[in-house]
Order: sequence, then C-alpha cells, then structure tokens
Amino acid sequence: MKKIVGALVFIVVVTKIFGQANKYSIEINPFIRYDKQAYFFSWETTTSGKNYVSPRGLSYGINLNIKKKLTEKNILFIGTGFYKHTVSKIETYNDGGKGNSRLIKYPSPLFIPFYTDKYAYNSLCLNIGYKRSQFINKSYLGEAGLDFVGLYTFSQNYHLTQTGNPNYRKNSVGFLGFIASLDISFLKDFKKFSIGPELKIPILTSIKTDVVFPNENDSDLRTQWFSGLGIGVSINYKLKNLKK
Repeated sequence: MKKIVGALVFIVVVTKIFGQANKYSIEINPFIRYDKQAYFFSWETTTSGKNYVSPRGLSYGINLNIKKKLTEKNILFIGTGFYKHTVSKIETYNDGGKGNSRLIKYPSPLFIPFYTDKYAYNSLCLNIGYKRSQFINKSYLGEAGLDFVGLYTFSQNYHLTQTGNPNYRKNSVGFLGFIASLDISFLKDFKKFSIGPELKIPILTSIKTDVVFPNENDSDLRTQWFSGLGIGVSINYKLKNLKK
C-alpha cells in the first residue's frame, strides 16, 4: 500500500511541476520485452572448472507517464509503473557439460545443493525521457525518442528444481538496475486521445548481481548492449486538446 500511495504522490507532484493542463497528456503504456544475455562467468562450488550462464526470458510491465509538449514536435515525459524482470530459461555450460539451472543459496537444514531454473524480480520503475512527434497525415502520427528507466525491486521469486520446494520468495527492497531504450510508436489520433503500437529497442540494460547466487555481491552491475526487443501499446489521453 505504501508503494501505491508513493507512486500516486509522485504523479501528483510531477503534474504540478509540469505546468498547465493544456500543456500535457497522460499515457498508459503496457508492454512485454524479450531479453537474452550473453554468457557470463558464474563461480559455483559444486562444479569443477569454469561455469558460464546465459539467462533469457519474457518480462512485462506497465507505465503511467505524464507527457508535456515543449514545442510543436518535442515532448518531455516522466512517470512511474511496475516491471517484472523475468528469467524463464537458463543455459549453462562447464567442463561437465550443459545445463538449464543455477546453483542458489537456499536456506535449508539439508546439506544438499539447491538449483533454480527460472526467477523474477518484481519492481517499481521510475522513468524519464524525450520524444519527437510528427503527424503523418490528419489522422496518424509517429513518435520516437529515448526512455531512461530506474528499477527498484521489492520482491523476488525463484523456482526451485527440487520436488517439494517449488518456490523460494524473498522481499528484499533496493535498487535493481536501469534501462535505456529507443521507443518508436505509431498512433491513431482521435483528437482527445490517441492509441497505437509501440516498439521498444533496449539500447542498454544494466542489472545488479544477486546475493542469492554464489559469489555474487548484490552491488556489481551486469551490463548488456542491445539485449532484446519489446512491444507495447501507447494509450494517450489529452487533458485538453492541443493544437497541432
């Protein structure tokens, strides 16, 4: 509840900062995104030699943005939302062969290794960006620009491969990472509102390492360039009709 209230307060404050009603609109932006990370080294005590991991998955989220028209074609936006960063498939290889799970530090009285084959981070996201808008004709317009997103996780879920221990849930709160993406949308204009598909091209994705995995410290950032692709829907409502 505190997180929801905080997000609403954030929107109200930003609305006041942005100016008069005839200068801005509200955008709702649900989306999905596929990510595939390049192989990285992961130290594990149960394997001999080097161990490499490549996580991938389909994440999803929704943003609520306030967009302000700076000029006829230039738009500044800021907002908040929810993002579930998901790893739904893991590929590993080492001197012993290939695998599909990672060793995890699971609290258990049993002296056996535990593994996860998929995991996710539920996060609050705060974003700011710039877009360039251009009418294609009287009814359609295109928007393109950069979106910078900060992620703050509040809960984490790890699916365990052992029978009888399907899930391990944590409620750690803290900074998860950041994303910079190029967003391109094609909108149908209905004067008061507009709607259309949006393409999200992640330029830079930087996610913190996780202490739940061996030899990771929850402070280093693992950075990836052009790691995937996303699609979404941009739904815009003008609080007052804007001149073209």
